[in-house]
Amino acid sequence: MKTRICPLCDQPMKKPHHCDNCNSFIWKPNYIDIHYSSDVMSGDDCSYDAMPHKYDYHDDGTVTMTPEQQEDYGRPVKPKRNSRVDEGYTPAENYAPNETFEPKKVRKPRSGKMITIIVVVLILLTVLPEIIMGIVGVIRSENMNDENPGIIFDGDDEDDLDFDYDSSSNEKEFTDEEVIAQGEECNGSYHMDITAEEFFKVMEPALDKLDVDTADYNESSNNHAYIYGSTTSTYYDTDRMYQLDDSVGYYYDVIWDTVSGRLHDVGFNVTSRDGTEAFFEATMEALTGDGESFMDEFKKNRETAEEETYVFYNTDEYEVYINYTDYSDDGSGSEVSYYISITQAM
Repeated sequence: MKTRICPLCDQPMKKPHHCDNCNSFIWKPNYIDIHYSSDVMSGDDCSYDAMPHKYDYHDDGTVTMTPEQQEDYGRPVKPKRNSRVDEGYTPAENYAPNETFEPKKVRKPRSGKMITIIVVVLILLTVLPEIIMGIVGVIRSENMNDENPGIIFDGDDEDDLDFDYDSSSNEKEFTDEEVIAQGEECNGSYHMDITAEEFFKVMEPALDKLDVDTADYNESSNNHAYIYGSTTSTYYDTDRMYQLDDSVGYYYDVIWDTVSGRLHDVGFNVTSRDGTEAFFEATMEALTGDGESFMDEFKKNRETAEEETYVFYNTDEYEVYINYTDYSDDGSGSEVSYYISITQAM
């Protein structure tokens, strides 16, 4: 199985071109080849232009980052444009033999005029690339329905031009009504074989038993398309986040496809081992009808995450990601956080 790794923050990516951990758009993620069927980890990083990475490959089919990989990755900084105008004049010297030489007087331009020229040049260097990118973006948007099936923009309706379009990142944003009208679920996320409605029927009573106020939640949607040449990746996410009591953790989050309603991701952030077990078992019970059967493997991988910061592993149908953070000054584990995410396996 190939798992994506964000080249900026070195965290696993659940979406092809977007890292939820550092909230960055990643065109070329790194990959790790994981062969779960044979319990063997193998293969160098096979991403495009990837630099060597150091990972710990375990016999049980898991992969974690080494302490050297926990260093902070900085974003590349674009070099500033520099413009330099060299001033200088070399007057011509015309003279006749045996005559007194008098150099011609050269009139120097006014300094104010030269400053104006420099400012104009700098403005042009700054603005022209943006103008060109904007023109290219408009041309792409007018034709992207033919090149990229599944995008609802057809170029014929003037109302389509009201869509928010960011030419610098080749991104389009859609309303719920627009993506529902075109009738196709997104192609950038993996979908579980269960809808949000079916999941909540089982999960909300379980959350009530875990002392979660199921009436206390925020719900929002985020529908985007990222366009690169003839390739388009769409992400239609509707998100419901329940607030947890401070003694338990932070939140319980469910994300599903705005169009089809099928689940994309279920995640939660708690502050104790007992909390991880209670919420994970209840979640797998709602997804599969047999949450208890997943617990032994979960506990084993949680211990690995506590030693290595994070781990991800596959069940028969789902991919599980566990991230562990110790906030205590002395590393004693007196103040910790567990983030667990469950998605459809690739």
